[in-house]
Amino acid sequence: MSGIVYIHHKNRNDLYDKYNISPATLSGNILLMSGLVGFRPDGSVADSLEEQIELIFEQAKDVLEEAGGDFSNIASFDTYHTGEVAIFDQMEAFMSVRDRYVQRPGPAWTSLGVSGLAIPGAAIEVKITAYI
Repeated sequence: MSGIVYIHHKNRNDLYDKYNISPATLSGNILLMSGLVGFRPDGSVADSLEEQIELIFEQAKDVLEEAGGDFSNIASFDTYHTGEVAIFDQMEAFMSVRDRYVQRPGPAWTSLGVSGLAIPGAAIEVKITAYI
């Protein structure tokens, strides 16, 4: 037995199934989320950066709840930002939304500028690690 639990919440995007990717895996008490992108329920990517980030946090909420946790369980964020919007503007937008979901003191955070993301139209992708 591998000891890994595959987390498939009910609101996940169809792309997870299409590409055989789990939204998250739970190994012991460590929850590793796949990169989250601002998908709407219909599978389209949100137009605005703020909406993308809001949708990312709603997806994270679904994954955390399915794993038996909440935002207080997040240990770290890794954010990947494209050049479509200045990285510091993206960081400000991320912090604004994050602070509505995550209490102080906040988790560790690594922010990276990248040349592109796998999903067309996505300006930001967020990878979350949590301890459940």
